[in-house]
Amino acid sequence: MTLNGLESTVISAIASVGGLDPLVPNSTQPAVPAASFNLNQAVDDLTAALQQADGTLTFDSGTLTSALTSPLGDLVGTYNLVDLLTQATAEFQDLNGTVTLENGTLVGDLSTGDDLLTGSLQFTSVIGDALTDALTNLSDTITFANGQFELALPTPFGDVNGTFDFGNGALVSAIATPFGDVNFTLDFGDNLQLPFTIANGGSTIPAVLDLSNGIVGLNLTPAMAGLEISIPLDTLSGELTFDNGQVAIAIPTTLGTVGTTFDLVQLVNTEVVPFLDSISGTLSVADGLLTADLSTPAGDFNGTLNGVEWLEQVTQVVAGTSGTVTVGDGVIVSNLTTPLGDLMGTIEITE
Repeated sequence: MTLNGLESTVISAIASVGGLDPLVPNSTQPAVPAASFNLNQAVDDLTAALQQADGTLTFDSGTLTSALTSPLGDLVGTYNLVDLLTQATAEFQDLNGTVTLENGTLVGDLSTGDDLLTGSLQFTSVIGDALTDALTNLSDTITFANGQFELALPTPFGDVNGTFDFGNGALVSAIATPFGDVNFTLDFGDNLQLPFTIANGGSTIPAVLDLSNGIVGLNLTPAMAGLEISIPLDTLSGELTFDNGQVAIAIPTTLGTVGTTFDLVQLVNTEVVPFLDSISGTLSVADGLLTADLSTPAGDFNGTLNGVEWLEQVTQVVAGTSGTVTVGDGVIVSNLTTPLGDLMGTIEITE
């Protein structure tokens, strides 16, 4: 099997994201600065290619037969996915070493027995730039109620449904996906407060969105202390409108609609990036186990994942998957049967 245009383009994009060779055999020198990767352009190119792609991917008990054409190149041939995953499992079993995170930089010092995998990555800038690009290009209006966002997202593999709860001092997800549930808790910390003002006739009312304590605080009489009021977030409902890196909050009340606008890009730079810069610790790999020992402003994160066991489970799922994924006229249609259930659905590829 040789690399064609589509395969090499995907691999080049992955390497560019890393801002290094990235963690390539016997390499220690970064190749391309992380900031040079243009996420917007990469997404635009991929979207345009998918909109013009045409063909079918056929899965049959661990074998993929592809007859797919696209502006990035054609992907035509038959691939034994079980063999590829089995090889990946064996290579992960041989992987040993440590990845260190400190001051927003990730440094890898790994080996596979015969090769050294070394390099560094400014992951804070990569993630920060990606979030900035994503938020700048986000344009939509979503509703929230009782301190929760409802998520209902159709995908070619099935629906993604659930909630994000932000009303009790943490962001808590309860999301069901075709690939399993996504449940996590991200503590907002002790002092995540966003001040804003509410127009009141010819004057303004000072207010603060206190995510750490799950309230909106209003100072109705700034000249007099002790008359502040707090409104729990889990009692509020309204809308969030995203536009060019800004989010406008509108909350209907008996006194009229109140709201304000936040700069999400500034929030990334003042809250998210410092949070990532503060993460320190190690990710260690040995004998097929991935062990995390990280300290973050939200608390310590420690645990072990049996990577070999996980890859073996993925291999079993792939070996038991049959059906087709068709692409044409900007539409992806999935019609797959897997050991975890049917993955059927349609999605239109838009900007």
